[in-house]
Amino acid sequence: MGMVAAIPLIIGAVGALGKMQAAKEGAATQSALLNMQATQEAMGSTQRMSKRVDEMQDVLGAQTASAAGRGLSLASTSLKAVSKDSYDKFLEDKQAEVLGQQFRDANLRIQLQALRSSANASIFGALTDFGSSAFSGLRTSGKLPT
Repeated sequence: MGMVAAIPLIIGAVGALGKMQAAKEGAATQSALLNMQATQEAMGSTQRMSKRVDEMQDVLGAQTASAAGRGLSLASTSLKAVSKDSYDKFLEDKQAEVLGQQFRDANLRIQLQALRSSANASIFGALTDFGSSAFSGLRTSGKLPT
């Protein structure tokens, strides 16, 4: 193969390498962003849960103070029933937050997998483009039958 015929092959190889590197770098950047988003989501969930715990403690404290102010015994069944109802609602909210966080985590994992698949497809596409241009270059140079 002459030098002139090799030029398209060299250009194709450099182009394919450039595309593969760009796909790899783009995927790495997006992956880092998704991981950062997952960390922020987890921190936000922890913060929301901490706030709910504080609110629950405030509610139970207010209920106890109100009952004591009305002269009810802290061991009274009506105070216990009201407190239990409040606590049950807190547990429902907590479970909803946990479930929501699980859905957000699953969504981020799906996005990360889609990103990896897309990057692999881009790399495969770059290799296919190179193969096609190499084949065309060889045919043009007369090294392959037309």
